[in-house]
Amino acid sequence: HRLGLDSIRGVIELDTAALDVPFLMTYSKFHRPIFGSDERVLRAISPTHHVTPGQQTPPFLLVVAANNRQKLVQSRRFANVLKKAGIGVTTIEAPDRTHATLNRNLGSPKDPYTSQIMDFLEENMNQNSNQGETPGNSSVPALMRDVITYSELGIHRTGSSVDLATADWLETRLTQTGMEVSRQWWTVDQYVFT
Repeated sequence: HRLGLDSIRGVIELDTAALDVPFLMTYSKFHRPIFGSDERVLRAISPTHHVTPGQQTPPFLLVVAANNRQKLVQSRRFANVLKKAGIGVTTIEAPDRTHATLNRNLGSPKDPYTSQIMDFLEENMNQNSNQGETPGNSSVPALMRDVITYSELGIHRTGSSVDLATADWLETRLTQTGMEVSRQWWTVDQYVFT
């Protein structure tokens, strides 16, 4: 299937500094060996550079952990680009969470951020409830099961065994909906801080 933007009800971004990678490269030495220096590639992997007014772009929920200044700047810049394009955007700041604890607690019944994410899902899933069942049209309880499964896989680090298990699980879930899935492999230098 080649689904369009109108098939996506909403996008939830969990705590990333890579919303505008060319901008990120102006202040982050850590990310340079990961993303490289090809400006075309940096723009191509940056959500900020894919926002176009007039498309049927779904609303966004941006979640930022730990009062991380760089991530807050990135999310605020991205939110402004979305707003200028007429795209709905909500930002949740989770100052009491790190990137790891935000992801680890997601799906827990008493987690306040899970509750806010579920509110976003309910609001945006119900807006188009008359469309019938399609590959891009799941129920909120089904999405919650996916969130819990994702969370239970473990800590998601690029290139880790959990990352690979997540890719396998996601490929299976997408294939079950009738989507055609292909993978692109590349080498990433892994930095481990001890």
